[in-house]
Amino acid sequence: MADEDEVYKAEKFERSKRLHDEETKIKRQAKMAKTAGYDIKEPHRFHKRKALNCGNSDCFLCMNPRKATGEKTIQEKKFEQREKITGELDELA
Repeated sequence: MADEDEVYKAEKFERSKRLHDEETKIKRQAKMAKTAGYDIKEPHRFHKRKALNCGNSDCFLCMNPRKATGEKTIQEKKFEQREKITGELDELA
């Protein structure tokens, strides 16, 4: 019975910490939006969305940085490096 109580208390603490962290995140995003001059009617919308994200995929700040700069992903860089090495090895053989 004591183990069940300890498990219940641990789950309760984890849940309360998660809810507190979510509310803290929302308050922080709302504060940033107010500082930037946005009118905030529903602060809870910042739960899954950043305050300063305009949502425009062509905006340099909101878009995928690789799309803007044309930089390749780490996976693409590794693949090209392997291809270069195997190509050099094939030439030597």
